[in-house]
Parts: sequence; structure tokens; C-alpha cells
Amino acid sequence: MKAVFGLEGIGFWWTLLEIIALQMDGANQKYEASYSLSQWAMKIGCHHHKVSVFFKKFETAGLLTMAYDGSNGVGKLTIGVPNLVKYRDEYSKKKALKHGVT
Repeated sequence: MKAVFGLEGIGFWWTLLEIIALQMDGANQKYEASYSLSQWAMKIGCHHHKVSVFFKKFETAGLLTMAYDGSNGVGKLTIGVPNLVKYRDEYSKKKALKHGVT
């Protein structure tokens, strides 16, 4: 990933994962979030043009899914990371092993 996207891309990726993961809890296993492009830009801390570029690059690489819904007058861009549940489960298992919890 670093060779393709550089350190900026890695930072973007981890920030994106954190934004989506914050919406997940025990009952909500949803691996996506919907915001307008300007809201995504504010949350990630990049200009909306750069956010669009990275979203397209990551989608092309198969790391995320994108869907745009402009039907309500305010366009919402839904970004999904299907592997996020798997990443979270792997992290939880490693954390439990580290602390001796089974």
C-alpha cells in the first residue's frame, strides 16, 4: 500500500477506517458511512478534491465501495469497507491474546 499510495494514502486509509469504525458497536455491524463530500473532507482533514481522488484510487484497488445518492437534493456519498469487520475481529483476537483473555 505504501508503494502505491505513499504515506499520505496510508494516513488517509487509517483515518477513513476510524471514521467508519466509530459507528460500529456490538449491535451495529455496518461497515459503511454516509456523508456529503464536504463532510467527508472535514472529517478526514483534506480538501474535497483530494478526498475524491483517494476514494477513487481505493475503490479501484478493491479496498472500498462507493455509492452516491443525490435523490434528496443533498448528495450523500456512502463509503463501505467490507473487510472492516474482519480487521476489527482480528484486532480483538490479538488484543485478547496479548492480555491473556480468551
